[in-house]
Parts: sequence; structure tokens; C-alpha cells
Amino acid sequence: MEVPKRQVVRKPLPRIVKQRPPAVKLYRRIAFSFIILTVLTIALVAYLSFVKATIKIYSAGKAVSSDFVVDIVKVSTAQNQVEGKLVEKTYEKTAEFLPSSEGTTVPAKAGGEVIIYNKYSKDQPLVATTRLLAPDGKLFRIDDTVTVPAGGEVKVMAHADEEGKEYEIGPTRFTIPGLWEGLQDQIYAESKSKMTGGEVTIKAVGQEDLDTAEAALSEEMFVQVKQEMIDENTDPRFSRSAFTYQVIEKVSDTEPGEQKERFSIKLKITVTGAFFNAQQMDDVILAKLDESLGADYLVGEIVEETTEYSINDYNIDTGIANVLVKAAATAVLRETSRILDKQKITGLSVEDAKNYLEGSPLIDKVEISTRPFWIGRLPNLEDHIEYEIVP
Repeated sequence: MEVPKRQVVRKPLPRIVKQRPPAVKLYRRIAFSFIILTVLTIALVAYLSFVKATIKIYSAGKAVSSDFVVDIVKVSTAQNQVEGKLVEKTYEKTAEFLPSSEGTTVPAKAGGEVIIYNKYSKDQPLVATTRLLAPDGKLFRIDDTVTVPAGGEVKVMAHADEEGKEYEIGPTRFTIPGLWEGLQDQIYAESKSKMTGGEVTIKAVGQEDLDTAEAALSEEMFVQVKQEMIDENTDPRFSRSAFTYQVIEKVSDTEPGEQKERFSIKLKITVTGAFFNAQQMDDVILAKLDESLGADYLVGEIVEETTEYSINDYNIDTGIANVLVKAAATAVLRETSRILDKQKITGLSVEDAKNYLEGSPLIDKVEISTRPFWIGRLPNLEDHIEYEIVP
């Protein structure tokens, strides 16, 4: 039996196609596009980083003031306390004052200075009340006992023997009638100026005069002692101070209603000073003033010249004083004010941003500078806008 032959079928081999390498131009185009895109991205980032706007805000200053009490203590343990110390000093003084009433004019003894000449060969003693006779017969008497040296002269005060304005006579020569008549040409007196005081105004001292004098003298003493205590304070921790005083003794030589040309008062006062830490006090003042401001303002600077301190109450034994503080400051715009919300001005033109800000009553004036200087708009990024607030 014959075995059949296997028929071999030949399949065609697959055709191998050689791929061509990409064109060089295409690679160059892609590389160039990538470079351009990178450069543009870098440029954009650099530009966005470089762009900036500085806005100078001239704040409409606002005066703010507040009165409050602060405790001066040896050791501060609370917010409303300031460390300090108490000092006391006692002082007394006497002064004269004039009544304020118009008063009444009454006659008095006119007087003035005279010169007694001795052209005799011996010294001439003259006792007080020795008479001096004017040419018109008006009589004066010397005030003190004197001895006029031979060939010399002495000066002495003399007053009229009687009261009256008619004794206000002009310069003249006086004889001394008590001397032997033969000596009266050699021992005599002369006045070089007019006699004065022939009448005086007597005023009644009222209670108001006494009260006014006490107030004036006590204030004068208070100012003097206060300065002495400030000068004597050598503790650098307590450079600021407040004071009060009490009159502990008062004596006058005059009762209300008495008629006197002048009266005197003697006072004794005790001055108490509270010396305290200036920085701690400023911190309290800033906090108190800030409480009275809204969200748009903050305290710029304390006006130290107008800040007043006075002692309300104190205890010298415990070293604690209640000090009344009257403080003032100028408030300026806060950077967190709602009017300075950067979101509202990003991307605006410089002119529109300026008009928007200056439209607020909290702002006096606005100056905007940009970088680069030629761009006319504000950056779109808030952190590229910077405020500079000018008080």
C-alpha cells in the first residue's frame, strides 16, 4: 500500500518595513517650543514677583482722651497697677498780704529823711523826739537819738508832730528850738525831698482775703516742696510722679473785719508724692486709650505734655496710692481697618484705587507708587500691595 505524500504549503514571510527616524526639524521645533514656554513661564513668575505697589496712607488723625484711676503699689500684681513708692515732706512758711477792699483814707503823720548839720566845735547829742521847726511853724520830731559830730552831719527820720496831709511839705530848713538860740544857726536840719504819708488808706480784712491768701500761700509752698521732692528722688525706676498736699496748721495775725494795711498768714503743710514706673504707666495708658477706640484706629503717640497725674487717695503705711490719670493721644488708622481691605483694590487702576481710599473720612491723602513705575494698575496679588501709614 502506498503511503500518501504530505503536501508542504509555504507561507509567505512577513514583509519587514524599516521605520525612518523622526525628522531633525521636528525635534528642533519641540525643543524650541519647550524653551519658549519655559522662558515665558519664568518671565511671568519673575514679573509677578517683581510687580509691587506701595500705598502711603496719610491718616486723618483723631484726638482721643480718657480719665481713669491707677493704683500705685510696691509690687504690681494686676493689670491696673503700677509699681512705685510714696514719700512725705512737711514745710511751713509765713507771708504778708494786702486786703482787697478799697478801704478808708484817714490822716496820718507825714515824715521823711532829714540831715542834721553841726557847724559848731563840739559834738551835739540829740534825743529821740527832738523838735524840728519848719519856717511855716509846722513841728516835726526826729525818730531816733543821734549824736552829730562837730563839723559833721547825720541822717535821721523825722515825722510830723500832728496828723494831716498839710504836713507833706517840700524840701526846707528846720531850726532846733530846743537848742540855745545862739547855736541854732550852727546846728540845724534840712530835708532834701518832700515829706510824705500825711494820710493813709486803712482797709478792712475780709474772710475772702484770708481764704485767698491761704490758697495762694499753700499753692506756692506746694509747688516749691514738690520740686524739692522731685530733685531729691534718685531712684531711676520711678521717674514719673503725682502729688497732693494737706494744710495741717494755719495761723493769722488778723481776724475778719479788722482794719489793717496788711496782714500775715503762717501755714504748715504736708506734701505727699507718689513716684512710679513710667513704662508701666504708659502701658496702662495705651491700653485704656485703646479701649475707647473702634476697630479702625490705634493709639499713635501719647501726648505727654497734656497728661496729668493727681493723687485721689493714699495710705502712707501700706504704700498704696490711687492716682487719677488724665491722658490724651493722637490715634491713627489701623492697617487692619476695613477700609484698607486689599481685596477691594487688587487689579484696580492707580487712579481708581486712589479715589476709593481717599473717599473714606478716615484718610486725608493717598500716594501710590508702583514697580515697575509704568504700570497703571495695582497687582492682582494682595501680598504684593504694601501699606505705609503716616500719622
